[in-house]
Amino acid sequence: MSRSKRATLRVTISEANRNKLDTLISRHGSNRGIIIDEALSLLFTPPDRRPGAELSGPLARIENAIDRLDAAISFQTDLLIEFIHEWFLLQEAQADTTASAERAKERLQSLIERIVDNVSSRSAP
Repeated sequence: MSRSKRATLRVTISEANRNKLDTLISRHGSNRGIIIDEALSLLFTPPDRRPGAELSGPLARIENAIDRLDAAISFQTDLLIEFIHEWFLLQEAQADTTASAERAKERLQSLIERIVDNVSSRSAP
């Protein structure tokens, strides 16, 4: 990239950034001035014109869709738990006692714990 006017600027940077810059130079076979000039050009470019800016809209839509799916799954899970609890109550209703309602709650709690354990074991690294 040729520039009509070139300016010299002395700056002080941290040792860590100097090492990163040296690593970048050795990988790409360039010099410090060109890399710093390009980095400053990118810094001063408006965000909507930077490389990758065209991906921000689609990524935001994907994130919104995932949030909606999470909410839907949460609602469906709650609904399913309520349904199963009512089903357990109906199964236990034949005895029509407080103990049967307690057994239904225990069965539901046991089912929830098994589901949580199963999901936890699948998502563990």
